[in-house]
Amino acid sequence: MPGKYVVLDGLEYPANQFTDLGREFVSWGTPARGMYYVQIDTPSWRGAYEALKRYRRLVDTGLAEGTPLSVAGRVEGAELAVPEAGRKRFGGAFWGWVVVPEAIWVDGRAFAAADRNAELGGRFAGEERMEEITGPLYSVKSIPADVTPERLVEIFATAIKEKNLKLYLDCIDPKRLQGPRARSLAMYHWDWHQVRFRDFYVHTTVEKVEKTMVKGYDAGNDLESFFLTDEQKAQVKKISEPSVERATVTTKAWDERGRQYGSPKPHELIRRGGGRWYVYDFAAQF
Repeated sequence: MPGKYVVLDGLEYPANQFTDLGREFVSWGTPARGMYYVQIDTPSWRGAYEALKRYRRLVDTGLAEGTPLSVAGRVEGAELAVPEAGRKRFGGAFWGWVVVPEAIWVDGRAFAAADRNAELGGRFAGEERMEEITGPLYSVKSIPADVTPERLVEIFATAIKEKNLKLYLDCIDPKRLQGPRARSLAMYHWDWHQVRFRDFYVHTTVEKVEKTMVKGYDAGNDLESFFLTDEQKAQVKKISEPSVERATVTTKAWDERGRQYGSPKPHELIRRGGGRWYVYDFAAQF
């Protein structure tokens, strides 16, 4: 049996996940008919499962976490384990075959496999052609340098609806994406945005925009500039610290029947040094 490959249908992860002697497994089967322990603390599982998660994020948000999976893997040997942390509690230690998974799929929806040569350790079917397939379908390809706050929020919503992850990240303030956990946080909220646009609302509109200068000289402030000559204005601008502007864009969300969903929501944007506007609060709901 060791060295042979098996296919296990209906694997429940993370429901039947458990830890035994410092290793992580998902149990499959019953003591009466035979047990299998799918080892998930391996590079091959992580590569394949992360690829499946990317598929869910980029292609099919309706593929919920916890959906029963089919797994193909190599049998490593027999082992005595106590699968007590999962949904099924068997009440003791049982011998089972340890399986190292190499491919994961959901019939008719998705297929992902480990790949040692892939940068991310695995890929889902068609991933290498994602940009080629979806690129022409995007209604917005890039963000203009002179984008207004209201237009940026519209582009941000479009990126989410069209599952354009690159554009979504381009909308966000680069400083909010710095740090070891920043991108993971942005992806966490990407997932929630996908759920909301799928289940709660389908369209958004911009209602109002309010801008404020929080740092630096505001040349557009008539009161500040009224008593200054052009030369004085230029001098003040020269010695002032780099400007920081904030904008609050209020939006409304609408469901598939044209009814407003919830109350209007504010979105915080930022611009530094007169450059491009960016979304600061990427977690805000529409």
